[in-house]
Amino acid sequence: MAYAGNLGLDGRAVAENFRLHWRSKGETKLDWHAAFQLWCRREQSFTGSRSTGVRSVSRSKTAADRADEHAAYMREKYAGGVR
Repeated sequence: MAYAGNLGLDGRAVAENFRLHWRSKGETKLDWHAAFQLWCRREQSFTGSRSTGVRSVSRSKTAADRADEHAAYMREKYAGGVR
């Protein structure tokens, strides 16, 4: 949560979204800390947050939305189009 907070994000909200997303997927990661840091960086770029904590207008897609789209793309690319 501190890492997210340092990027100007709501650490609790980001951590909860991250937890719920990956729990619902039932997937595992080799390095959960690196996965969370990447999640935070993507969330920061999607919401327009700055390290000062100032937020600009949020975009419609969240990091979870982008992760879902990326997962679907990778399944299609590497699993022969199975969705």
